[in-house]
Amino acid sequence: MRIGIIALQIFIVCMARAEITSTNIDAGSAVIDLGAATLNAGSTLHRKWVVLNDDACPVRLNATNAVTQKLEDRYFSDLKGSCVVTKTIQAYSITYVLFDAFNQETKTVKPVPFVSDMSPGKEYRLPWTQDPTRFYTCAIFVQSARDSSGDVWSCDLAALNQKLESLHLKRQNAIPPDPKN
Repeated sequence: MRIGIIALQIFIVCMARAEITSTNIDAGSAVIDLGAATLNAGSTLHRKWVVLNDDACPVRLNATNAVTQKLEDRYFSDLKGSCVVTKTIQAYSITYVLFDAFNQETKTVKPVPFVSDMSPGKEYRLPWTQDPTRFYTCAIFVQSARDSSGDVWSCDLAALNQKLESLHLKRQNAIPPDPKN
């Protein structure tokens, strides 16, 4: 009897896949005036951010819009919005996956850690930005989070990759993050 219960528990855990939801945020025109030249002149293509949330994750990303701006001689696409937590978090990491105009992955930026105590019931500003000359679509998700008890939650990367595939975003063998970035 005990073996049957254990087998049932293992079956339930295996069947409980992460639910990954996505939100598309328009990041503006692909046309960028570089001064001496215009990148993608005449294009009607718009860049976008794809915000992915795993329902099991204690950190939820709530993006509202993206703003592309020039600061000195560089351009930045800033994702605006907030994140909320379901329990006290001490640290979390964000991963960016950049895709070209043909929905092919060009780069995975290694998980960027944010070490900051965050409490439920509050909203925290999104601190995320990317260079818009490097992507047409930027997928962003929480890769891991550490709660106040020291437990570490990790993203179900297989479910996340399936979600990206359902959005017609092709990862190159789900390549690991680039250690140089």
